[in-house]
Amino acid sequence: MRTFRHLLLIGLALCFASFAAAEQKIEVIVGELAPPLEQQAAEEVAAGLRRIYQADVSVLPKPTGKLPVIFVGSPATNKSLEFFVKSWPKLNAQGHLVKSTTFREQPALVIGGDNPRTTYWAAAEYLHALGVRSLLYGDLDPIAPPEFSLAGFDLKLEPPQSSCRGWQLGGNSPFSSLSWGKSDLQQLIGQLAKLKFNKIIFDVHPNQPFVSVDVDGVHQTKAQLWDAPPLSVSGDTAGRAAFKGAKTFENPDFTGKEKYEDQLAAGKALLQTVIETAHLYGMTVGLRSDRAPAPAEFAQAYQTAYPQLDQIYQGIDNRFFPRMRGPNIQQSEQEALRDLGGSIRQLTDDANKITVVASDKGATFLRLNGDPGGILPQFSPASLAGALQNLPHLRTVGFIAESPAVGDLDFAAYFLSRQASNENLTLAEACEQLLTPVCGEEVHTRVTTAMQLVELAALSIDLNDPQFAIVEPQMMLKQYQSAEPAPAWWGKVRESYLNAMNEMYRANTRAREGSRSYTLHLARRYEFGFEYMNCVQAVRAAGLAKKKGDKEMQIAELEKAIDSINGACNALAAVARNNSDRGTIAVLNAYVYRPLVKELEAADAE
Repeated sequence: MRTFRHLLLIGLALCFASFAAAEQKIEVIVGELAPPLEQQAAEEVAAGLRRIYQADVSVLPKPTGKLPVIFVGSPATNKSLEFFVKSWPKLNAQGHLVKSTTFREQPALVIGGDNPRTTYWAAAEYLHALGVRSLLYGDLDPIAPPEFSLAGFDLKLEPPQSSCRGWQLGGNSPFSSLSWGKSDLQQLIGQLAKLKFNKIIFDVHPNQPFVSVDVDGVHQTKAQLWDAPPLSVSGDTAGRAAFKGAKTFENPDFTGKEKYEDQLAAGKALLQTVIETAHLYGMTVGLRSDRAPAPAEFAQAYQTAYPQLDQIYQGIDNRFFPRMRGPNIQQSEQEALRDLGGSIRQLTDDANKITVVASDKGATFLRLNGDPGGILPQFSPASLAGALQNLPHLRTVGFIAESPAVGDLDFAAYFLSRQASNENLTLAEACEQLLTPVCGEEVHTRVTTAMQLVELAALSIDLNDPQFAIVEPQMMLKQYQSAEPAPAWWGKVRESYLNAMNEMYRANTRAREGSRSYTLHLARRYEFGFEYMNCVQAVRAAGLAKKKGDKEMQIAELEKAIDSINGACNALAAVARNNSDRGTIAVLNAYVYRPLVKELEAADAE
């Protein structure tokens, strides 16, 4: 009976708490003629308060005078903020504020900046203060939000006025964001905006269906999104569940587009969506290529087809868009670096393995996850921190984050975002700030340990064979054909991924239900790395057994390898949330799983 009464009291208390939260009424005030992004900021603040506090929130053009009020915008865009004109601080171009005040003798809050972009950042900052964490794939709400109050806020954040915080999209592989459809890219750009990124770079290649160019009288009639054959994901496919019945892996906006004209129309719609979405959030947009030459005609074609572009500029290969001038065309990166007295370089210190690829008028490209063609988890948090510390010495004005996929880079994006306004922020502090509000206590220590273990794997790969996990048709068969025994460093990398996986599964056990989309995804990603290493070790052993004429051992090791690559693909399929995940599975089927099955069948038939 005592237990029943105790449970009854708890139930009544919870009901009362929920009722009290639901009774909280709030008005969010945004100017009737405010820019669309400020209106969106107001709506997102309202939506966040409804989710977190189950509050009754109204978005209005002016206050009724009876309820707590949150003002969104600036005195220039929100007439209701006339009372705050004298208190409005001087802000730089990227400055934004979240400040408590009083209005008609009641607590009130001002969320804003001097332009729509910074007002949107201020709204994101307010939700961050309540415990909401914006990640690349979506938002996580706090498990124990602070008691609702409009008092006590005094945030004025001013990232350096010239600071560029960019993210690169596009690419030339099936697991890059080039495989993402328009709606997925729109969501990603929106999340980057919440993280206060202010520039999008789209990596283009001459063979892609974004422009049609006549060169020396020859009309372009063919195009392809990436350098890979059609990727079948039907029939015997490892990790097939990720594709939900599809027969071929492709960008969803290109499904059924076999004619060149249809592909070109789809490509233009995709790139135009990226440009328009980024501009909606106040970002600038540039085009870049550094992996293939392109004639001068391509630069003019892009400028003509996409007049809204803010920059078109050259990559490391200085034949791409060579030395062209125009209102939207930047000087080559080599010229920009030379003007700054710099040079293209790598940070060669063991603690700083992130490549400084080039400079967009002083904005350094930071490679976040190993070689752009690699598929293993290789994010190195200490390297990222070291690279950021080196930026002032390179006379840069910011960075462009570069990675083919975004699967395990949520923390990287979060750290880059928070470090912009707090250059003294440590990795441990950032990890705790990211995870404790949404996962609960002690999770961040496990995640930090796991990332450090992955960093050990990444450094080992960088030091011994940077091309080790680069996706290409012979990526696994070359290991099968090698006469060399498996190097010792493979075992160390395998062990690092195993231990990282175990730490993340422990973190996932501790994490609260709503946040496990983050912890479980990382656990599965590291499991993927572990199983890939199991596969490559078994393949090497099978190849050596074949050379010795030991067919029994050859077949046994091939079976192990196939089981391991199956396990790797299934681990990733279980948490696949975008086409970077699915593209990774697709290319591994084409270049690893099916070739190994073929080798096993041949060995069995002999």
